[in-house]
Amino acid sequence: MGEEERRWAGQTIDYHYDIEPRHTLYVYFYLTNVDVRAGAHVLIRGSHQQKNWRLKLSSTRQTERTLFRYYSRDRVTIVEGKAGFGFLADPACYHKALAPDSDRRLMLQLRIS
Repeated sequence: MGEEERRWAGQTIDYHYDIEPRHTLYVYFYLTNVDVRAGAHVLIRGSHQQKNWRLKLSSTRQTERTLFRYYSRDRVTIVEGKAGFGFLADPACYHKALAPDSDRRLMLQLRIS
């Protein structure tokens, strides 16, 4: 499946942040083994607190090129793990899912607000 087909299908393969009420937290659990070839979750550490005013006034979706003008590439974290692995994330953080090319990712997402 190509990138445009993935976008049309609602897959979040582009960096974005979610607009949620204050004090919202996402809890994720991988239900399958997940690595970079199986749709790993990617986030830019610290981007939930430090958004440039231009980013705040534009779309919640941004290209890597735009984001890396504001955030260094060493802030990127790729979250891999075995089935059962869990992690927390602030939805205001820029994040995306890598497009799976070997296995499918299945994960449980809980929203606490």
